[in-house]
Amino acid sequence: MFKKIILVSLLFLSIVQAAIVNTNKAQYNVGEAVVVNYSNMEGHAKDWIGIYPVGSSNAWANVVAWKWSSGQVNGQKSFNNLPAGNYEVRVFFRNSYKVEARDGFRVTNAAANAKVNTNKAQYNVGEAVVVNYSNMEGHAKDWIGIYPVGSSNAWANVVA
Repeated sequence: MFKKIILVSLLFLSIVQAAIVNTNKAQYNVGEAVVVNYSNMEGHAKDWIGIYPVGSSNAWANVVAWKWSSGQVNGQKSFNNLPAGNYEVRVFFRNSYKVEARDGFRVTNAAANAKVNTNKAQYNVGEAVVVNYSNMEGHAKDWIGIYPVGSSNAWANVVA
């Protein structure tokens, strides 16, 4: 009977102490930091958080990015420069490969969804051309060029 009470107590404690992990959004753009929130970790220095492609095994070869929890029970980690794809953030205790918690998210290539247009179809010579754009990646070196219709993307063809 005493053994049953101990087993039930341990089971209850393991359920109560279950790790929780989630991202602050379900979808990110390439180049955007993926923010991971975690809680109820063991607090061991070698608890870690890994980013894996959806459907992949927990093998080290499949880790896209990872960070130690630094012994924190609750916290937040940011992961940068993830390529486009479908991912899971997974939590592991004590440098193991046993998943304690997971959450899915997606990284998309915003450039594929970028939109650009002008405010008019035709301009007078010397008139300012107004260009509207959205869904750019947000990098400091993103740029918009005006080219003659039908020309290649070669730098020599840039009009403005």
